[in-house]
Parts: sequence; structure tokens; C-alpha cells
Amino acid sequence: MLFIGWTAPAHGHRVMVFAYVEGGTIHTESSFGGGSPVRGGTIEVYDTQENKLLTGITDDEGRFSFPLDFPVAGDLKVVVLAGMGHTAHWIVRAAEMASGDPPVAPAAASAADDLAATAQPASAFDGVVADSGLDAATVERIVRQALDRRIGALEAHMAARQAPWRDIVAGIGYIFGLVGVATYMRYRPKRTP
Repeated sequence: MLFIGWTAPAHGHRVMVFAYVEGGTIHTESSFGGGSPVRGGTIEVYDTQENKLLTGITDDEGRFSFPLDFPVAGDLKVVVLAGMGHTAHWIVRAAEMASGDPPVAPAAASAADDLAATAQPASAFDGVVADSGLDAATVERIVRQALDRRIGALEAHMAARQAPWRDIVAGIGYIFGLVGVATYMRYRPKRTP
């Protein structure tokens, strides 16, 4: 009888927040466990010493973005407050906020560059490379690094959205427990007065 009043924490309205860096801006996306966005939720950003750096409100799609126009000495913690005690956080690593490679300066103009600029490009990609002054290997490296950062953040977000096995097994056990109680109540011996 002692265990009847004891309950485990419920996650009926699980809240999730996802943050990623793109072009000097941190973008956040907040949603409930069922996928509906956190509308009007509060986003708070903290540094590694738990100092609050800024606060914002999510839009109707659960998104909030802010520029990285302040000095950052380490990781940032993005916290979403969705009301009634529902909260979640995401760590934006300092490595994600670092630009990675310095901007690539265009190569000095030469006679070969002038000839390449006036020649008809073989493909659309070659035209972009010729116009920007970057070689194909540099463009490929820049694109690969940007994709690796974005895909890594998305993979971490997808891993956070998956239900842990413990929760699945606990849910099945809870259902079996309810069926057991209902069966007991249905077939228990009737008391005669």
C-alpha cells in the first residue's frame, strides 16, 4: 500500500531545444515531445560560469535566433522555458562557434586568371570558382566543413529526440500493470454481507 502514492516523474510534455551556428548567428528550434513547436517560450543563453548573456522569445514556429556579436570564451548553454516547469537545454560548443578556417583571400590576379575569367566555363560550378578567385579544392573544403558542422548538429538533435529504451519498457510495464489491476477488480471474489 505504501507504493500506491509513490509516482515516478512523468514526461507527458517533454520539451526539446536544438541550437546550431550558421553564419555568425545561433539559431534555436524548440518543440514539445509530440513535435508541436514551443510558441512564446523563453530562451535564455548562459556562459560556462552560468552568467545569463541574453533572453529572447520563440516565434510561432518555436524558433529564436541571435547574432554572435558578443565575446564568447567557451561553450554556451541555450535553455528553453516552456512554462509550467517544462525546460530543456542544449550546449553550443565553442568549436561550433569558431569559424574554423579564416576567410580565404582571393589569389593575386595573373595572366592565367585573366584568361580564365574571359573563357567560357565548362560548367556552372567552374564559373562560380572562376568568378570568386577560389580553386575547386578550396570551395569543396569550405562546403564540406559547413556541411559537417550542420550535419553533426542535426545528428545530435535526432539522437536527443529518440525515446530511450527505459522509457519504452516502463510504458509497456505501466500498461500491463493497469491491465492487471483491472483484471483483479473484475474477477475478485464478491463479499457477502
